[in-house]
Amino acid sequence: MKGVKIISILLSILCIILILPHKISYAADELTTINLAKSKELLEEKNLELLSLKRQIELQEIIIEETNHEAKLWMDRLNDDSEGKRHENATKVYVNPIKEENKLASLQRQYQDKLFDLSNNLQEIYIDLLNITNKLNSLNKNLDIAKTVYQQKLTEVNLGLLPEKELLTFEVNIKAIERDIKQSENTKQLQFFSFNYMITGSTEIIYQPELMDIDEVLKTNYMELSDISYEELLEKQLEKSDTYQSYEELLREYEKILYVERNYSSSGAATTKTLQSIKNTELKMKDLRHKTMTSIMMSYYELMNKQLDIKIANNNLTISENKLKVAETKFELALISSTELLTEQLNHINAQQNYIEALNNYDISYINYIRYY
Repeated sequence: MKGVKIISILLSILCIILILPHKISYAADELTTINLAKSKELLEEKNLELLSLKRQIELQEIIIEETNHEAKLWMDRLNDDSEGKRHENATKVYVNPIKEENKLASLQRQYQDKLFDLSNNLQEIYIDLLNITNKLNSLNKNLDIAKTVYQQKLTEVNLGLLPEKELLTFEVNIKAIERDIKQSENTKQLQFFSFNYMITGSTEIIYQPELMDIDEVLKTNYMELSDISYEELLEKQLEKSDTYQSYEELLREYEKILYVERNYSSSGAATTKTLQSIKNTELKMKDLRHKTMTSIMMSYYELMNKQLDIKIANNNLTISENKLKVAETKFELALISSTELLTEQLNHINAQQNYIEALNNYDISYINYIRYY
């Protein structure tokens, strides 16, 4: 029965791998709007990459059961047959089980890493869509400005104040903006597809992100960076590091191999080779520890710089808000043209976009920095 279960899981994994997007289609005329938290729930439940890893973990758990069962059977035959056979049997009893346990631990870490990365990617899609929406607003306002200017120039041509050939420049500008609008709309549709495929594994577009709350998502309560201990962060990162943990698991595996070689083999060369492998692995662990600490310190300084970026972007946003209010007042008093008002509106939209990008850049970096803290 276990063999049948393994085959079933393997077929499930193969099916997941072979499913590829082939067509963008809408499941309904009206899409369901979901927030970031809900989309992350769907991601963990239905994402194809995560499902594939879950199946591999299930398969590995079955393999461990079989390996442990085999180890028990060979335990009674450790001293049978020749030295070569004893060494082989001892490997099945002491080494093979820990090898399979290490594979399972690695798969579980891969799953958590993939879930973390995909969750960050999902947030990036929310931000990208918000920025695309802002860009479309900017482009449409820019198009209004370009058309207004074109009409002004056309009046000047009709009055004989401007040569007709001068209109070509303004016509080309309008066409360029219309092209950019179309490209942005296409990009938005592709992001909708990426968003849905990531959280459902389907090529149909069912959901759309709720963008109104994204700026609130980014304004979470952050810890003071100075309160976070480098040393504690280092230990927790190494504890969850797939590379570092694989070294530790390898050391435990070498210990079992060493035990088998010393008790069930007379080959001193094999023991010497294993001892050298242990030493090399310990050196790699020491080197990784140093590199991880260096990376933590560099990330800290990068976060400090990104905090400054947020302050600058926020100041620019405040300035643009004040300028827009002044422009709106002047426009009501007929002191400026609609073109000048639209220009200030466009500047304000750009300032909003820059502020959101600064928040997102800090948020993603912060999440990565304190991931295991």
